[in-house]
Amino acid sequence: MWATEHQDRLSKNINLILNDDLNRNYCYINPSVLSGECIDGVFNPTYFEDVDSIVQNNWTQLSLENSYNHPCVYIITAHGSDISSLIWDLRAIAHQKSIFCLWHFDNHVAYFDNYKSATSCDFNFISHNAGVPGYLTNPISCVVAHIPLCCVQFGINEIKKFALNSSNNERISKALFNYIIYENTPRTPLIRQLSKELGELGEFKLMSSEDRSRYWSMSREERIHEWMDYKCSVIIPLVEDLSTRVFDALATGQIPIIPESVQDLDVAIPLDIQRALGIVKIKDLTAKSVINGINQAIRNFDQSGQRGVIDRIEYCLNNATSGHRIKSILDSIELIASNNKRIVFGHGPNGTGLYVNDN
Repeated sequence: MWATEHQDRLSKNINLILNDDLNRNYCYINPSVLSGECIDGVFNPTYFEDVDSIVQNNWTQLSLENSYNHPCVYIITAHGSDISSLIWDLRAIAHQKSIFCLWHFDNHVAYFDNYKSATSCDFNFISHNAGVPGYLTNPISCVVAHIPLCCVQFGINEIKKFALNSSNNERISKALFNYIIYENTPRTPLIRQLSKELGELGEFKLMSSEDRSRYWSMSREERIHEWMDYKCSVIIPLVEDLSTRVFDALATGQIPIIPESVQDLDVAIPLDIQRALGIVKIKDLTAKSVINGINQAIRNFDQSGQRGVIDRIEYCLNNATSGHRIKSILDSIELIASNNKRIVFGHGPNGTGLYVNDN
């Protein structure tokens, strides 16, 4: 009985928000905003304006402080920590007809904490799909869709001003490795080994997880220019994940070099677009494969020239910013309101829980 009432409540709240043009409100925030620990400079400071310019379609974006008195679709990014208490605190002061969505940036790691966060919301959107088990399925909230990551570090105007307007700048024929070193992860010894074996083909600008000031103490313009100094980057996933790094590279005109094990790439970027942008896939992350990949990426970069740089930047601006992903989330919710999708409780491929199925 409770499960049926719960799924009916979610459906009614969605319809309340979406069927009233005056109440199609959404609020997109990072959990640091809820906790009051927002770190200046880490995320794109103009995300509000950037997202609003793309979503449109009769939606009104509200700031957190202006959202409490209105039925609202809250879209909160989740980053592998348990933020359930923050969500419950928000529920206590938000309009009772609001809908709470988590966009999981890190559902490929920290399963237990992600699950606790998931049970505090209504809808979950996962960034990593292929090869990740469906462990977020639960009786309280449902996994609605796969929403790949994007460029969240730099804003649209920053990309246009610093990257697009400098698309003809000279670049170094090396691959940039500007990674955070997380001890006790399989990626760390691989990065250190590659730093010894790549010679002049790699530029390693590493920092420890305890002290990230090498990169984050730089101005936003300095950071974007660090990326723009190089022709390519090698993507070294934590767990075969398609990271924001791929889109940061494209947004700054670089060519990303990506191992074939990152299966979500073909979902996020169609194969024909990958080829047109010069994206390089490599079999694995052995030194031999990486060296071959870097050499191929440099050739692709040189052959496509300034036109290739512009194409990669414009691809990101037109397809892979936060605004595009938030629009996809809201579009998914609209499918439920229009009865193209429906919320059901039952036994499915990932066990018993709430599912969103085709009608």
